Amino acid sequence: MGSAGKKLRTRMDIGKDIQNCLDGLNNMTHAKLAELLNLSEKTVDRMVAGKGPITKYASDLAKITGKPESWFKENITWEECGKEEVTSVHFEAKNVTEEDKEFVEKALAFFERLYNIPDKNLRNKLMENAEKNFEGSMELIELMNGKVSW
Repeated sequence: MGSAGKKLRTRMDIGKDIQNCLDGLNNMTHAKLAELLNLSEKTVDRMVAGKGPITKYASDLAKITGKPESWFKENITWEECGKEEVTSVHFEAKNVTEEDKEFVEKALAFFERLYNIPDKNLRNKLMENAEKNFEGSMELIELMNGKVSW
């Protein structure tokens, strides 16, 4: 399959995939992965950060994670590795009280919806409007009871 004109996966892309795999494996630590790969933890840290060698460990990473070996190879297209480029985000509320959890989850859902708008100009315009509305609301609250402060 030719890759002319198609976006190639970078070490950064693969590093993110490795971290996502570790998170999916009961939050496996970099130290544990280093032990399984017989590497230093520093080398694994560099791999996950997209700065270290990855392709030569593709076979071992595939065995550990259960993902296809192609997921861990550099300079191939997204299609060639059988994966789609990440174009959306998901945020999760952690370390918040049950009382605040619903509010935080609603706020995070707003950011997810905003981020997932593919047109960056439209996304930026919506964010500007949201910021103006928020600032106006905060000024109104300050005028009403004077208790809100930054």
